[in-house]
This record gives sequence, structure tokens and C-alpha cells, in this order.
Amino acid sequence: MADRAAPPTIDPGNAPMQEFWAGSRGQSWVRRSVAYDGQLRGYSEALVAELAPVAGESALDVGCGTGFTTRALAAAVGAAGAAVGVDLSAAMIAGARAAADASGLGRDHRPTFQVADAQVADLTALNGGRPYDVITSRFGVMFFSNPDAAFANLAAAAAPGARLAFICWAAPDLNPWFTQPRAAAQPFLESVTGPQKPEPTDAPGPFSMADPDQPVAILERSGWADASARTLTDGIYLGGPGPIGSAVEFLTSGSAMAPVIEANPTLLQPVREALTEALSPHHDGTGVRYGAAAHLVTATRP
Repeated sequence: MADRAAPPTIDPGNAPMQEFWAGSRGQSWVRRSVAYDGQLRGYSEALVAELAPVAGESALDVGCGTGFTTRALAAAVGAAGAAVGVDLSAAMIAGARAAADASGLGRDHRPTFQVADAQVADLTALNGGRPYDVITSRFGVMFFSNPDAAFANLAAAAAPGARLAFICWAAPDLNPWFTQPRAAAQPFLESVTGPQKPEPTDAPGPFSMADPDQPVAILERSGWADASARTLTDGIYLGGPGPIGSAVEFLTSGSAMAPVIEANPTLLQPVREALTEALSPHHDGTGVRYGAAAHLVTATRP
């Protein structure tokens, strides 16, 4: 199926997030997509294993980024099925299309990608009017401005009996991969920014669904059934497997601290040194491995 233009509608509440991911952060993710996918690969594999898509099914990947999970779904559903990836970021979608072109998947097996707001878009229109048998997201649903509306819209695009599974981060204090490197760099970053606020948990952002009861409750009131959550506690390799220097470069050039460093180049060397010291004890011979916790949330469409 050829990529087609998605409806241009964006919920006003999601416009700031679209602007954020369409800019330098989205472009940075695209440039470092191999590192991000190396870090998050296990979660994509967990989602595909949970959903168990079969040949001929239609699959939707929400907040698909550069399409790693979407490509796995496309391989599973085969030429008789369809895999569609949607994201707010035009930069991400361009990266996803380029990655699909380079993936080696046959043309009949390749997914399609569209810039679309899953909270309001006519999602079945992106799949030739066909509802989805499988809907998933790897760390994309935490950014909805109105999660109830978003999951109701996803339910409207789901076939009867469709399976939903997504991954969202648990609390920051259960994710030292996030907190410990940030703490090491924080004194240097705050020397130019002033005190940095903790990540909010009551607004769209990576930890907005840290309480697993929250997404379950949202699903139950938005048209889904049998909602449940379990917490995955396997560790992750920061920036994917590789030497310490690669993980340090990943953080200083691709993480949330990168814009501050780019605007203040004199910070780069001291931050590198601080991160190298902090990360070194966590290198296990394969990569810099930290503890991580994320919720695998599942439901079905009645």
C-alpha cells in the first residue's frame, strides 16, 4: 500500500508536542535511531510477542518514531496484511520511510507511515477503510493531551476482538538509566540553566502513566475491555550495546541535555568527564547497562 496523505487535523492540545518532536529533538532521534532502537529493542520484541500478529492482520503502531516496531509488525502480518505507523513528527515519519526503504523488506511487506494525530485522526482511512486487528505503541501514548479521547479514537478504529498492547515508563525512581546520568550532569547544566524541574507526572511526558492503574482505568472507560498492566524490570543498554564512549556521546548529543550543551559548548568536556565516571561501573562488557522499569499494558476491543 502506498503512503497517502494523512488528514491534517491536530488536536490543539497536541500541537506543542508536535512542534517539539518536529524540531531538533525529532531530528536528533532520527539521526540516532540505531542507538535508540538498540536501547529499546527488548520492548519492541515484548510487544510483538504479546500481540502475536499473524499473516493477513492489520496492525497500527502509534507514535511509531522511525518505525522499528512497525517494521516488525509488517514482517509478521506479511503481504496479505497491513502495518501502518503514525506519528505527530514529520521528521520521524521521513526517517521511518527511509528506514523501511533500507530494511530489506519486500515492497509488498513494507509498512506505510503517515503524519497523524492518533487522538483525532480517521485512522481506518489510513488503512483503506479497514479496522485494525492489532494496535500498539512503544513509549508513544504518554504524550497524549487527552488520553481518554485518544484511546476512544483507537477503539473506534479497532476491529471487534482487536488486541491492544503498549509500553509506558514506570516511575523515574525505578529508572536509574534516566536519573543517574542526569544527576551526574546536572551540576554543570544548572550552572547555566538554574535549577531544573523534575519531569512532570501530571502532564503529557515520559512519566505521565507511571502509575499502572492510570492507563488501565483510561482503557476501561474508553471502549476497551480486559485491561491489565504488568511491570517489566529487565535492564537496558544505554544508547544500545557499545563502549562507554558511545553511551556518553549518545547522552551529550541526543538526550534532553543536548540542547543545553549545544548552546554552551564549554560544558561539553566537563559533562563528558562526569558521565564517563558515572557510567563506567555500569559497563558489563557489552554495554552500559542500567536498571529499567516499564509497564506493559494490554486490552481487547469488545
